Amino acid sequence: MSATPSPGRVGDVRRQNLALVLAGIQRNGGAMRAQLAAESGLTKASVSSLITDLLESGLVRETSVTHDGERGRPGTGLVLNTARGALAAEINVDYLAVGVLDFTGELTFHETLERHNRGSQPSDILTLLVAMAQRAATKAAGDGVELLGGELTVPGLVDTERNVGWPHQTWAGQTSSSRKGCPSSCPKPPSE
Repeated sequence: MSATPSPGRVGDVRRQNLALVLAGIQRNGGAMRAQLAAESGLTKASVSSLITDLLESGLVRETSVTHDGERGRPGTGLVLNTARGALAAEINVDYLAVGVLDFTGELTFHETLERHNRGSQPSDILTLLVAMAQRAATKAAGDGVELLGGELTVPGLVDTERNVGWPHQTWAGQTSSSRKGCPSSCPKPPSE
């Protein structure tokens, strides 16, 4: 028995279109509204509305006016905003790592701490990871990069009730209090 497709919600379609426009800007290393409309199949009005949202959120910025040899009003270029980024953190069995990526995908900060994590207390691991995240956030702020979010990766499957795929590695009870002093973009532990 096949599942009946359900209609998309307006918010879902808008998020999909925002992603489509962002991907077009990234793929081309910059673009103009008319170019994005032509490549995406969206109307120019839709692209303009989406670009307004992206500009207001700070994910993209306008660049200089561009003449592409075409008639009409010159276009304003759009590029991903390198003053926005995300924090990434990794807990692995033999190291911890933290990095900052700007929205062009460039790694602007990276720190790795080699350590034996198997059998370590989650609170000890998170204390070290928070300190690393704070250094990354401080460096990003010094470079003029605002961190808008973060992600935590762990080895194995995540089971928030018992463990994160490591035998005898219980994360239950590791909550926001474990992240004291962590920047707002700091990744949350697997139990949150």
